[in-house]
Amino acid sequence: MLAPELLDWERGIESVSMSTASLLWLYSGVIRTVSKVLDKISAHGEDEPLPWLPEFVPKIGLTIIKHKLLSFSVAEVSECEKDPSRCSSFMEFLCLLRENCQDEELALGSVSCLHGLTRTIVSIQTLIESARSKMETPQGSESIREGSVLAKGILTESLGDLTSVWSSFRDSVASEWPIMQSIEIHKRGGLAPGVGLGWGANGGGFWSTRVLLAQADAGLLSLFLHISQLDSRNDRGSVFLMDKMNSALAMCLIAGPRDHLLVEKALDYVLGPHVLEHLACCINSNKRTITSEWKCSEGDYDRMSKVLTSHFKRRWLHPKRKSESENGSNRTKKGAVGLETIHEEGDQESTELLEIAKAGVFFIAGLESASGLGTLPSPVLSVPLVWKFHALSTVLLAGMDIIEDKNTRSLYSYLQELYGQVLDERRQSSGREAELLRFKSDIFESYSTFLEMLVEQYAAVSYGDVLYGRQMSIYLHQCVEPSVRLSAWTALSNARVLELLPSLDKCLGEAQGYLEPAEENEGVLEAYLKSWTCGALDRAAARGSVAFTLVLHQFSSLVFCNGDKDKEEEGSLRNKIVRTLVRDLSRKQRRQGMMVDLLGYYYSKEGADAMEVEEARQQKSEGERRMEVLKEACQGNSSLLSELEKLKECVKSRE
Repeated sequence: MLAPELLDWERGIESVSMSTASLLWLYSGVIRTVSKVLDKISAHGEDEPLPWLPEFVPKIGLTIIKHKLLSFSVAEVSECEKDPSRCSSFMEFLCLLRENCQDEELALGSVSCLHGLTRTIVSIQTLIESARSKMETPQGSESIREGSVLAKGILTESLGDLTSVWSSFRDSVASEWPIMQSIEIHKRGGLAPGVGLGWGANGGGFWSTRVLLAQADAGLLSLFLHISQLDSRNDRGSVFLMDKMNSALAMCLIAGPRDHLLVEKALDYVLGPHVLEHLACCINSNKRTITSEWKCSEGDYDRMSKVLTSHFKRRWLHPKRKSESENGSNRTKKGAVGLETIHEEGDQESTELLEIAKAGVFFIAGLESASGLGTLPSPVLSVPLVWKFHALSTVLLAGMDIIEDKNTRSLYSYLQELYGQVLDERRQSSGREAELLRFKSDIFESYSTFLEMLVEQYAAVSYGDVLYGRQMSIYLHQCVEPSVRLSAWTALSNARVLELLPSLDKCLGEAQGYLEPAEENEGVLEAYLKSWTCGALDRAAARGSVAFTLVLHQFSSLVFCNGDKDKEEEGSLRNKIVRTLVRDLSRKQRRQGMMVDLLGYYYSKEGADAMEVEEARQQKSEGERRMEVLKEACQGNSSLLSELEKLKECVKSRE
């Protein structure tokens, strides 16, 4: 224990010299070795009291107290906070070094020392409490105060220091995980080291000292997750618990491939029954969340905790099994194509998937409800919106039971409404033409395969369920990349379920997001036209589905409202659509009502006066203008012009 004295730590930063780093690493090696030995003793009697306590355990504790490695007075802590140049304990000095030192090696050494010291005092208190009936104060104790601190609990009596360290590293980790995320733009694992690539990445790359320091910070902070004494000392229970939870989530974002145990600790805390119970309180206190109060017994929280913990550990911590193709089998089952982001485990029973999905919806709803309660922003708020919408879609693959359950349905609806609101806010701030939901680019290149599976189930079991329909409709939103919109429309049209989609006013987000800007992708417009002529829209028109409203709006915008009539390509597409629609009308007179709807369609754009729209709708001149546009597009074809005359008479008869 001479290293702390040699450091002359009481003078704070002023005591730092050329030898400080070497002494820190020396002390780190010693104290971490001690903590490992104590851990071995703890593990030996994990569930039962120790039959006897090794004499060196309390001696180590007394030595720590004697040499002021920890502060045991609240007054001393506050004094240190007032004067950073003076430290009341070695732990405070180490924390000060980490906060203010620009030398990364020195910072790493201080974190390593803090890690070993924290583990040591936690183990000492655990061992003494486990063998309290057998414990005797070692002979030669020089101070009654030191023995008293040890008897009361070395960890309990040093909560001032520990709280200070917790607060400091909570803030550090909160500032470090966004840097890690920016590095991961280059894909997880980074570019190969040693070939001159990856070192210039934002934040220094995965193999930099900066990232190593962030991972060391996260490792230290993980020790504080299960120190229950910190919870009882803090009077801001809900905020403090959310801070610990957000820190645990941040640890998972910082963790590298070798940090298996760090992620496991974080998951054990985040998915613990007491945390889930707290999330339920956040859900119930969120007034805009649920129509009915979430009710759950203590046993239910234990069950959900086990389900989620097992699922996430199997997904992220266990080695992946070889696929059938890697084992030499090239046979694939029909409909068994999956993505990395959906359930692919063939041995999972449907009931197990359902339990995972229900618990997952509850967990996500709880995280979203509690995301604003912590001292610092929650990592949940930084999750891309496209992944959140994809998660809601993935849940539906577990079957209709997921949204037929009353509690889960209410939570699912809340998440849909929340994400729809966020989508509107980002669309308005980013511009109407921003592709905010890049399912194909950000999630999986073959996202159309996932959509086909989703639509197949929607057609088979949904029976027009509104929540399911709203989730399907989001893929038709103008913020979704055109290729995905086309895939979604094609799958829905081929399955003949466009009529099952809800009306525009029941979809997620504002109506304008589905209609504006005007569709420019020729492939999407041609898909709309094909659905019209093949009859896929007939019942959608009768039921007022969002699908028919979309087609009316986009055809009306292109044919009647497009100002770029001089563009040859657009003019050609416009004429093609009009001729196809009129020719289809000549063969199937039952679509006359749909054509009348197209002629009479008006959309009130943002900021437009409602009375102006109504006046425009009533003006005969506008109707006549539109009819002239159709005639012009027919390019003198007599049979098509004849159909237009019939259509004109039909419109007059309805006026």
